[in-house]
Amino acid sequence: MPDQNQHQSGSLEKQILLAASGTSEEIAGLVFKRHTKIIDALLMNPALSPEMLIAMIKRGQLNADQMKRVSNHPLWRSDYKIKLQLVMNFSTPRGTALKFVKDLYQDDLALISRNVSVHPAIREYAEKLLKDRLSTMRTGEKIALARTATPNILIILMEDEDLRVIEMGLHNYRLTEPDLLAFISNSGRDPEKLRIIAENRKWSMTHAVLEMLAIHPNIAYGTRRHVMEKIQIPLLITLINAPQLNENHRKLAEFVARKRLSEMPESMQIMMAETPSRALLVELAHSTTFPLCIQRILSNNKMDPEILGIIANNRKITYSVDIIRKHPRWKNNRGLDVLLERIAPRAQRIDDSGDIPADAESDSGDQTDE
Repeated sequence: MPDQNQHQSGSLEKQILLAASGTSEEIAGLVFKRHTKIIDALLMNPALSPEMLIAMIKRGQLNADQMKRVSNHPLWRSDYKIKLQLVMNFSTPRGTALKFVKDLYQDDLALISRNVSVHPAIREYAEKLLKDRLSTMRTGEKIALARTATPNILIILMEDEDLRVIEMGLHNYRLTEPDLLAFISNSGRDPEKLRIIAENRKWSMTHAVLEMLAIHPNIAYGTRRHVMEKIQIPLLITLINAPQLNENHRKLAEFVARKRLSEMPESMQIMMAETPSRALLVELAHSTTFPLCIQRILSNNKMDPEILGIIANNRKITYSVDIIRKHPRWKNNRGLDVLLERIAPRAQRIDDSGDIPADAESDSGDQTDE
């Protein structure tokens, strides 16, 4: 055992001696060692290349004292790549790392600001320096940065006049829904930026974003219609009477709602006819062309004379009054004829026997009674 320990000790001494005085080729195998004395010896060897040192720093072989020695070395501290690794390494004394941050290029500042393995204080300082440099960046640099920037930097970049910046920023996976909603909420937001958001593949599928775009006062008419064609039907129905929209926008919501409802298959319309929402029932009564859907609407507890009048006057369905009169809920209603005469006088096409008059097909529904 003593011989073995002596052999190991001698071997270590030889390695330390070689690390301190060997050539670049001779120390190539020692740069992977983690023994403190070997690393100390390597740091004193002029043959240790910057590439070797960078690899050792990346592998985390140097302790805090050794990192401090590297940062104080005149030759190494002037090497940009070594300086970058010193900033990014958690073992580097914080004061030393902070001192080197200001010397870094903006791409590396962006890299550091989003690298969670870097000390939070270093990340914050890098982000602050990056903010200060935004005003002097070229458009191409801003576009490139927008794709990977941290949320704090990204929100500033999205204010840039060049629309390509926000277009790229919307693809940044660090952009969160709350941040984007806060950006949209500005009532003076550029309509073109709102259009880009509305047309973005990811965010145009987000209900909260679509909802805020739909009611935004500064959005262009074409963009608003595009948004209304994507939002969920129940939300679209609420926009028909939304107080924050002007009359034209409410009319647009009504038009789009009825168009989308009319394009739905019969089975979907029948299912929606069971809705507890009176507003949706009204728009469905205006839009449907299916008698079975009308029958389901007539059975809905939200039915009232106004909706009954809409159905009776619905010219998309032949003899809608006949459907009302034959419905189990309404056929025994003694006041039905009086009600229909009052709410839909031009739709009265059925005689007292309940049969369709022979001249009904030739009689134009657009003519008024003399």
